[in-house]
Amino acid sequence: MPTKNIFLKWLVLKTTTVVLMWYLNQIGGFAYINNGDATKISFVIIAVFVFASLQSSGVARTLDSSGRLTATKLPALQQKIENGWFLAGICEKLGLTGTVCGFLIMLQKGFGSAVGSPEAMTALLETMGLGMATAFITTLVGIVCSMLLSAEYRY
Repeated sequence: MPTKNIFLKWLVLKTTTVVLMWYLNQIGGFAYINNGDATKISFVIIAVFVFASLQSSGVARTLDSSGRLTATKLPALQQKIENGWFLAGICEKLGLTGTVCGFLIMLQKGFGSAVGSPEAMTALLETMGLGMATAFITTLVGIVCSMLLSAEYRY
């Protein structure tokens, strides 16, 4: 009976993810996320991603090591897989929450206050820029983490 090498596939995906995260850190990506995300929701998304990835390693090892799943192991394993899909959805929804928060930050200062004053206009544009950065960064982090988790939990 041929094995699926599920853990090996998980390990290749996770190694690629770690190398890409290392590269992102080298080019200043995490600093950019830290400076651009006023809500810091991106780091919550990354924490959920790391937790769910660690859980998926256990699921992959269990599926790979057991020749046959017993009736007692199967419900617990199915629950872990369902939790992984749930956490992938949470990453996506946290990204969308960050988008809404970014738009709220962008619109928190009234447009009427910027009329006639260059300083007020500069402050308004800085706030709008921070809001847009928060919206786009959290959306991107949420979608990427959700896609990676979905790939990890596809057994």
